[in-house]
Amino acid sequence: MGIERDGELDPKEYNYRMRMYYPHEMDILLSENGFTIMKKFGNYQRDPMDSDSNMQIYVSERT
Repeated sequence: MGIERDGELDPKEYNYRMRMYYPHEMDILLSENGFTIMKKFGNYQRDPMDSDSNMQIYVSERT
């Protein structure tokens, strides 16, 4: 996998681990770690999160 930089291909490879969380799991994880969920969005347009959302965006504060 390369990343295009200034029209040239960057030959570096980047590996990362990703864990998928269901919304109810994120609610629990945030709450148990001292966060209050202020808002949840399903995309960057700030539409409400629902079962059809492709994203989970949380606005939280540490309590």
